[in-house]
Formats: sequence, structure tokens, C-alpha cells
Amino acid sequence: MKNRNTKILCLVLVLALVLTIALAACNPKDETPTDALCQSLKTSLKNYLASEEFATAKAAATTQDRVPLMYSRYIVDNIYSNTHIYTDADAESFKTNLRKIDSVIDGRGNLSDELFEKDGCPLYTTYVSEWDGKVYKSGWQSIVDYAYSWSLMYNQYRQYLSATNKTDESFDDYVVTIANYLKTVDSSDSYYGTAYGYDKASSIVLTLANLALDPKNAPVSYNALLSYYDTDDEGNFTKYVGNPNWIGFTGRPLACGSLMRGEKKYSLVYEKTMQGIYPYDDSKADAYYNYNIDDMINLDRLFDDYGKKIVSQYGSIGDSRYGILYGYLNGIDMTKYTKSVDDGKTYNVLQKWVDTLEKDSDGNYVLADVVDMAVAICYVYATEMGLNVPPTPVGFYSSATSVISLG
Repeated sequence: MKNRNTKILCLVLVLALVLTIALAACNPKDETPTDALCQSLKTSLKNYLASEEFATAKAAATTQDRVPLMYSRYIVDNIYSNTHIYTDADAESFKTNLRKIDSVIDGRGNLSDELFEKDGCPLYTTYVSEWDGKVYKSGWQSIVDYAYSWSLMYNQYRQYLSATNKTDESFDDYVVTIANYLKTVDSSDSYYGTAYGYDKASSIVLTLANLALDPKNAPVSYNALLSYYDTDDEGNFTKYVGNPNWIGFTGRPLACGSLMRGEKKYSLVYEKTMQGIYPYDDSKADAYYNYNIDDMINLDRLFDDYGKKIVSQYGSIGDSRYGILYGYLNGIDMTKYTKSVDDGKTYNVLQKWVDTLEKDSDGNYVLADVVDMAVAICYVYATEMGLNVPPTPVGFYSSATSVISLG
């Protein structure tokens, strides 16, 4: 009987040991549980939105800086100290820039390229380059460029109105004016300057989406973006040299990933492989040496210098955090996205980003800027809401979009 009890006790101990090992394997000590990181980043977001750094960042006027700010739409407002993401002072700034549209509207109520080109147009200033003596514009490069920026400011202003329970319909009529102009420009062969990293097609499509209009209302531009997914008879992509932007979003992948995922021609492989150039099998092969780096964008911007490190500052191939943002807006769970690099190791790209964040005296992660803010929002959103409707800075603001409560 004693031997029998001893055997039973041993069996129980063995089973307990097996269970302990199994549980340990399921939750390794060197990994932060997803929900814990989510809560930690919520605290980081709350602190950042209340910081002087954010107060300065949100006042930036360039298109480049405004786009990451659009991710704040996912946060439930009135989130800290009874203040708002956008204040009354911000609203006045928005209205000042939104009203500049009047300077390029003619007597018939239409947007006029002729008025834009006139001396003294408030949408830009001119300067003469000391290098080549040519005259260049500083500011918005065309009405197409300004209309895209206008659509961003319009949504920021709508976010402010929603948070403060105010109404202002004074800018709504301009939406029709812009739509009519873009419909005409869509089929024009004329050149229209745009923000760095964008082109006419992507600017038009993004503007329409931001104004709650169907981007297919500009069929030439819409189809031009879709054409990047064209393949030959063997299935190889035939078009890839876009307009890369190494310090922010690029118009084509921003528009396609945000608006065209439901199209039959859309290709996630194309987006993952840097416009069909870089092999998605993670093998360096010849692509590492033989392709022009300026032709490569999207997810393989995740690492500075192709795998040496992931950075929170501008590096040799730009700000790699945009690779994470591209991944999320294409519906990819970036917590599971890994990259192999030259040292033979495989890294989780999301964790590599987390590792770049400093901590404050309370042990909370510190978000350095609005791009860190955008990545943190995407992570929290994906954790809590899933990716059936991926987070994107593109589209018309609605209070229904605000789904993340920071507590």
C-alpha cells in the first residue's frame, strides 16, 4: 500500500512539473504579456498628449507633420486634465489656414490655378536659389497640394468641434468646391506640385477620402494607383518606381493600403515586398546589393540600413517606424511580424521599436514624438479592436472613430 501511495505521489509531482513547464513555455519571462504592454502604452499616450512636446508638435503646419497627428482620432477625447487634444488656440490656427482657400477662388466660385500663380498668393512664398538662380516656392506647391493639406486641417477642426460640443458649418461648402476642382484636374495632363513623397494622383485620392467623398470620383488618379499592382503573364510586377519618401508617409502606399484593400487588384505581397522589388522570403540574395534603395519603400523600411537596427530617428533609409504604420494600415498584425537580418538573428519588429523607447522615473515608456504616438495608438487599437478595420490616418473624422479610452 505504501509503494502504491508513493507511486501516486510521484505521478502527481510529475504531472505538476509538466504543467509548470507548459505554463512557463506559454508565457516566457523575457516577453511582456500583450495586455500589459497595451496598458503601459496607454499610460505613455496619456503622458505624451499632456506634454509640452505634443503641444509643440500639434502646431506643426506641414502636411508631413499633420498626417501622423490624424491617428489621434482613435482616442476618446477629454482624456487628461479636462483639456483637449486640440484647443481653442489650435482651432483658430486651423481656421486661419482653412480660410486661405478664399485667395484662390475666382468670381465664379471656382478654384483657380491662375490665382495660385499670381504674385502675392498667400499659399506660398518665392525665393531664388543661390545654387542655380531659379525661383522656387516655399509653402504649398499647387492647389492640389493645398487641397490635401486643407482636408487634413478640416478633419482636425472637426475633431476639435466634436470634443468641445461646438458646431461650425462655415467650411462645409468648400468641400463641394474642392471636389469640383479635383474632378477637372484629375483628367488634366498639366503638372501639379505636391508635398514631398506624394504625386498628383495620390494627393487627389487622399483628399477625396478625407472629405468623405468617393475617391473613385477621380477615376484617372484612382486607376493610376491601382496600376502599381499590374503583373505580366508570369505574375511579376511590372511597375514599381514610385515617389519614395524616406522621412514620412509616401502617398501611393498610404492611399492604396488605406483605401484599396477591397480591390481585386490589391496585392499585400506587393506592399510587403517594397513595390515588388525586395524579396519577401527574407533572403538577402542579390536584392541587397543590386537594387536602387530609392526605389524601395514600405515594410522593409522597418530597419535602418537593412537590419542593423530599428530607429526612432531619421537614419540612412529614413524613419523605420513608418514601416510599422504601413503594416498596420494594410491589416498586418505587427506583433507577429519578424525580420531576419545580416547577423543571422530574427527580430520581432514591434519589440525592436519598444526597445528604442526611454523610460521616465516612474518606469513608464516615453514617446518621443507624434510618430511614436501613432505607433502606440496602432498597437493599442489592434490589441483592443482587432484589425478587421485597420487603423489609418486617412478618411473623414467621425466621433464614432474614437474608440480608445486611456482611462
